[in-house]
Parts: sequence; structure tokens; C-alpha cells
Amino acid sequence: MILMQVSYLILFNDFCIMIHSTIIPAKEDSQFISKRISNVLTNLIQITEDKLKLEVIEYTTNSAKTRNWLAPLSIFLISLLAVITTEFKEAFGVQPSIFEALFYLIIVISLILTIVALWNTFRLRKKCTPDHLIVRIKAEQSSIS
Repeated sequence: MILMQVSYLILFNDFCIMIHSTIIPAKEDSQFISKRISNVLTNLIQITEDKLKLEVIEYTTNSAKTRNWLAPLSIFLISLLAVITTEFKEAFGVQPSIFEALFYLIIVISLILTIVALWNTFRLRKKCTPDHLIVRIKAEQSSIS
């Protein structure tokens, strides 16, 4: 088997990138593949364990915060449905108007919490991607060097 090494030099702004590829001829009995090109050049990121833990903790915390809107929205919808479909009656010595006011208070509070949680989700949506995590890890490394 004959391997052919191919190198490409790419100039991009002020950077010079060297790409090495290996062209591996396919087996003679293959009728669909004429050649196979392998390009496995990659970057290596080195970071200490404690810094990586901190970045992963921040990533998972932000990711969890983007799902915090589900509970207040559920409470809002259930309370709204209860107010729309229920005829409040006196129970436990409490007047029906007090029950109704309590449900309206729950609706207002859960609506406010839903809006705040959705705002946080919108604000943190770009910080919850794997690409952002890698950028943060690389930024930590570049600030040390």
C-alpha cells in the first residue's frame, strides 16, 4: 500500500496554518471508493482539573437556570384554569371571595416568576452551548499564558 502525504499551507490574515493530509488508496476490490483522505489535525487544550470543574459547574448551573420557567408557568396555567372553571364556595369557615382572591394572588405571583425565569432563559441562552464552554476554557488558558 502506497501512502501519499499532502501538505497545504493556508494563509489567513496574520495566521499561517499547515494542514497535513494522508491520501490512502482504497483496496482494489472496492468498487465505490477510489481514494480515502485522512485529515485529523486538531487542537489540544490543556487546563487544570479545578479550573475545568469550575467551568463545568458554571455551565451546568446556567443550563439548569434556562429550565426554571417550567414550574411557575405550570402553576400559572393550573391556577388560571381553576379560577375560570371553579365556583368558589365557603369552606373551613373561609369566605368564597377570600379563596378567589388567594387564587388571583397565586396567578399574579406565578406570572411574574414566569416572566423573570423566561428573561433569565433568554439572557443565558448563548452561555449554555458546548461551543461557549470551549471558548470559556480557551479564554482561561489564554489569560494564563
